[in-house]
Amino acid sequence: MGKNYRRDYMALQYIHEQEKRGLNIKVDTALICASVLFLILFAFSGWVQVQLHEIDVTVAESRAELDAIKEGLSELRGRIDAGREAAGEGEIGNNPQALRASSFRKEPMPGADKPAEAAPVYPLTDAERDIIAAICFFEDRSGGGMGGMAAVAEVIFNRLSDGRFGENVAEVCTPSQFHGLRQLGTLPITEDAYTAVRAVFDEGTDAGTLGALYFCTGSPDNIKPGLREVARIGGHVFYID
Repeated sequence: MGKNYRRDYMALQYIHEQEKRGLNIKVDTALICASVLFLILFAFSGWVQVQLHEIDVTVAESRAELDAIKEGLSELRGRIDAGREAAGEGEIGNNPQALRASSFRKEPMPGADKPAEAAPVYPLTDAERDIIAAICFFEDRSGGGMGGMAAVAEVIFNRLSDGRFGENVAEVCTPSQFHGLRQLGTLPITEDAYTAVRAVFDEGTDAGTLGALYFCTGSPDNIKPGLREVARIGGHVFYID
């Protein structure tokens, strides 16, 4: 009987020891887990602090750049205001609409003098303009268009400048020099012909004849010997001697 009690006591003590050891293991495991979790949280908090510091640095740099931009804009506005004041247009720095209007204004201010029109390269009377436009129109019946008519007008201009063909429009623009005048009165002269005359005689536009004094719209056999071809425009061939 005494042996049985002793054996039961030892069994209970063994069980108690095992439970105690198991509890210790659980406590140790919990402590280890808690320590690992603490280390993870500590490391994460450190990373968060680093990121926050970098964000603060970036924000500070952005604010510095923004301040520099504002300072540059303020300086530019001051220069614009100073320039406007020097030009006599008054303060516009605090009026963005006035700044835009003055920057893109294309029409002259009321009361301002309009620029004088350029003087014609070769002044023409109305009658002279009519006769030259008629020559351009009838000589260009081959379909050279505006370029062809301007080229004919330039030949007339070249002959007037040369002096060998006459001293004025009346002497140069004759049916013997320009056969197209023989058709004068058969058709109305188009506005394009007058535009070609204005381009050459008023504005001095280069029609591309390279100083030609002669041109041919038909067979080159009609051109006197010794002439040299310099250009082809529309249906015309242009020559110099």
